[in-house]
Amino acid sequence: MKQYDAAIVLGTQPDFRTWKFPSYVYVALDQAKSLIENGTAQYLALCGDHALKYDHTDVKQPFREADKMEEYIVAQGLPAAKILKENVSRDTVANFYYLKKRVFEPHNLHKFLLITTDFRVVRLKFLWQKVVGPDFTVDFATVPYAQENVYKLEAQTLRRQQEWLKNVRDGDDAWFADKFYNDPYYLAVKAEDEARLRTEADPKKRYLI
Repeated sequence: MKQYDAAIVLGTQPDFRTWKFPSYVYVALDQAKSLIENGTAQYLALCGDHALKYDHTDVKQPFREADKMEEYIVAQGLPAAKILKENVSRDTVANFYYLKKRVFEPHNLHKFLLITTDFRVVRLKFLWQKVVGPDFTVDFATVPYAQENVYKLEAQTLRRQQEWLKNVRDGDDAWFADKFYNDPYYLAVKAEDEARLRTEADPKKRYLI
């Protein structure tokens, strides 16, 4: 069986009505715990502060995503010593940047298994290549999910990020260092989020994925 330095579960926007993550996040965490217990992975790497979208609304997320995931999986019996995390990122690009700078490099980790959903894999592979780069290897394992949890803007976001990063050398993390979250890319995302908020009449739908 292939061995990994760490299994990764990315931060994911919780539902502001319940402050629960999509169900697939808990499945991914449980799977990561099993991989650590059977020796396939040495650590669990977690990431995320809060959803960037909530910066563009009046919603205040009451916890950091990485901390809340850690709380859950420790309650399931995984020792805290097996968990490494960054809890400052607000989107997937920053997830990878801060994992690299605060987890991978300081702990000399290079081989990873990222546990996610299949609808995210294409974009995650692209961002890994651009942000993390060729000195770190990643495989993907997918978990089931409810159709209501599919990110409706996944393809659009991928196209926008491909255009944004087309001239960035793979793994050039220094390029990203001053881009969070005032780069024109982020200002455009903010404008679209705010426009969507103004045009969505149903308050129950305004802040959902």
